[in-house]
Amino acid sequence: MPLYGLRRPFGLVFLLLLMGAGGWVLLGPAPGELTSFPQVKEALEEGDEVQMEGVRIVETQEGRRSWEVEAELALVSEKGKYARLFKRERAVTLRLYTEGEALVCQADQGRVDLVSKDVSLSGNVVARSSQGVELSTEALGWLAEKKRLHSDKRVRIIKRGLEITGLGLEADPALERLMVDSGVSSRFLGSRREVRGYGKR
Repeated sequence: MPLYGLRRPFGLVFLLLLMGAGGWVLLGPAPGELTSFPQVKEALEEGDEVQMEGVRIVETQEGRRSWEVEAELALVSEKGKYARLFKRERAVTLRLYTEGEALVCQADQGRVDLVSKDVSLSGNVVARSSQGVELSTEALGWLAEKKRLHSDKRVRIIKRGLEITGLGLEADPALERLMVDSGVSSRFLGSRREVRGYGKR
């Protein structure tokens, strides 16, 4: 089960650009340093993978940026089917763009399906919307075709002074319209003034 490391005197930083037609392009180089991680090698899946340092994957539709994900370390399949992303010092970061706003999600690990363009995050996942909504869970997925977020783990949502917890989630990319599957509980946070102001813009 070979692991191919891309090694140069100054390392490489890559950009994987997922285009609307379904292809992707690998661009580089730029300054950086490539490091080998024994724990990553132990976690290798079947098949050959290319190890890259400093990766950004961007998905565009009709010339507009739909989402982008960044990671310090990535393992990309030789056949270009997926990329597995890992945290070193900075979290793996996914940004979803809708109507000029962004949802920023951070996690310990991630995976991008380079064919379907679905993204999954795992480990200490925290997502924050432009409107101040915060979501935390252990696993979060982005379904590119449906443009929906989903999770089958316990979730915690803080929205305008209200904390909602439960198991499982489906939501839009702005975290404005969301549904928790089961075991839902909620409570108000903060002062009485914040509670009275809940739901007002």
